Amino acid sequence: MNAKLTRTIIIVFLIVVLIALSVGLIAVCIHSGFKDALLKFIDSASIGTRALLMCASVLLILLSAFLLFVPAFEKKVPDLLLKTLENGEVSIKSSALEKLAELSIDNVQGVKGKKIHVDTKDMMLVYHVQLTVSDNVKIPEVVDKVQRRISTYVSDRIGTAVNNVDVQVVSCSRDDSKPVVTRVR
Repeated sequence: MNAKLTRTIIIVFLIVVLIALSVGLIAVCIHSGFKDALLKFIDSASIGTRALLMCASVLLILLSAFLLFVPAFEKKVPDLLLKTLENGEVSIKSSALEKLAELSIDNVQGVKGKKIHVDTKDMMLVYHVQLTVSDNVKIPEVVDKVQRRISTYVSDRIGTAVNNVDVQVVSCSRDDSKPVVTRVR
């Protein structure tokens, strides 16, 4: 599951729990008057209820601390540093690198769909490409052409070598451009 989705689910859960606890506390306060309402509630609760409240409080504190510190440990895709000049640095975002790769293979015959991700860790440039290819092509030839085009096109544009282009064919699609021959008897 995606980390952002997990965090969102936890936050929504915490909000629902806090609202439920607040509504319960407000109901107790309205029912017994505002003065000493919390103490009356705790005094009237059984040992099991008190333990449950204590565990819920500790859990809320731990989850709150977790939510506060998780963004600090979030994995961030680094930009690719191209040059360091005396006035500053020149870098390129991973989204721009992915777009360059997309542009390089837009006209490759037999490629029907593509999904491209780039890793720029440790100053290395590694592309991960998922392709949907036409059913009437030789897949090894299409994959080789995609690898060469991405490597050459991106290297020429940014002046840095592409270390690796991993290609995975995830699907085949019927080529609608070829004529359909029907036989009549």
